[in-house]
Order: sequence, then structure tokens, then C-alpha cells
Amino acid sequence: PTGVNYLFAVDISNPLNPFIADGVFLPGGSAIWAYVVVSGRYAYVIAGLSGPRVVDISDPTNLQLVSTSSVGSGGSMGVIDGNYLYVVSQTNDDLRIYDISGSPLAPVHLSRVCPTDVVGACGAVPAEHRPAAVAVSGNYAFIVNYLTNKLVVYNVQNKSSPQFVTSVPTGVNPSFVTVSGNRAYVANAFRGGPGSLTIFDISALPAAPTPLATIPVGAELTSVAVSQGFAYLSDRSNELHVVDVSGY
Repeated sequence: PTGVNYLFAVDISNPLNPFIADGVFLPGGSAIWAYVVVSGRYAYVIAGLSGPRVVDISDPTNLQLVSTSSVGSGGSMGVIDGNYLYVVSQTNDDLRIYDISGSPLAPVHLSRVCPTDVVGACGAVPAEHRPAAVAVSGNYAFIVNYLTNKLVVYNVQNKSSPQFVTSVPTGVNPSFVTVSGNRAYVANAFRGGPGSLTIFDISALPAAPTPLATIPVGAELTSVAVSQGFAYLSDRSNELHVVDVSGY
């Protein structure tokens, strides 16, 4: 299959000759399907103009759309932690939490918060914050706000009622966040300028995260992953940057 509004499975058994094993059409959305997260036999597709779609990927040569959620739109990134899917939307300035324990049934929407830089309900603060990414560790969700240059922390122990904890400044235009152990790593895109990686100590939560270092790297960074003392960052120039973070 070809075209827009599809989820494709790519066979990479031969890395030199990858090929599309199958594709499934995703109705009711737009051509902007922003992100995919996988848990077990299901892929959860984060949509531009609609809620998450659930696809059975147990047979990569025969993908099956099994359910859709009508709640939530404008999703730009998501993560799964246990039985819960966390989705941020730059369009709607919000974080939504879904219960996915009933898959293949549609994700059950539990809550919505707007991760502004202060305590407040959605719509209470008119400024755009553009939450770009979310990471979850233990009872805490970490959200980076692209326009206001903040790392915002919520206590999500009660998934139906997340509670604001604190916020701290990041670098310019934070685009991604990941957590490894007692550290949070924020990739700062800085559109039009040099990118950077900011490292925070989060061991004292609920006290505010402590910045440990900001390391210049790349330009217009898009993501960061951390493994065995190294941070791997991608940018819009299709380059991969590797940073030794073992000393932090």
C-alpha cells in the first residue's frame, strides 16, 4: 500500500535492503500522524487531528486497525508507562492520559492538564506553551514547553487527577526530554541557533530539578536517548550526535 494516513511495518531483517511488509489505513484523521509508540502486540498512533489509533502488529505482514479514540486531538508525541499512554499536544497546549489496559478496546481517556509554568487549569493562562515531549518515571511526568523554555513536572500517581509539582528553565526551545535514573535530559532545539543538551538532577523531587550542565551540541535538535553513559541526539540536518554524560 501507498499513500497518506497509513501506518507501515518495515522489515529490517536485512538492514541493507529494508522493505515495507504491510500497511494499514488510518481513517478519520489527517496526513499528520505525528508519533508511534509500541507496547506488546499493539502500536498506538498519535494523530494530528484525532485521538490515538490502536493497531494490532502481532503479524507485521497483516496489520489490523482494532480501535480508535475520539477524545483528544493535535497530539504531537506520546509515551507508554505500564498500562497508561501519555500524549502531549502542541496544538492544544495539553497533556492527556489514557488507560490502555483494555486493548484492543479504544484507550480510555482519564484526564487532561495544561502544563503551564504555574498552577492553573486549562485555559487559565492564555499564552502558548507548546508542550513538545513528555517522559514518565515513577510517579512523575516531565514535560518540556517549547515556547516558554520550561521543564514542567507533574505528579501522576493519580492518573485521573495529575498534580502540578514544579517547573524550571531549560535551554531555548526544548524539543525532547528523556529520563534515565535520577537524571532528566532535555534536548534544546534553539531554532536558528546552536542546540544544546541540558542535564537535570531529579533525585530530590518533589523539590525542583537541579541543572547540572548545559552542553552545546548540534542545531535544531529533535530528540535524545540515553544508554550506558552516552546521550544520542538527532537534529533536523539528519545528523546523530553522541555525548558522553557519564560524569553527570
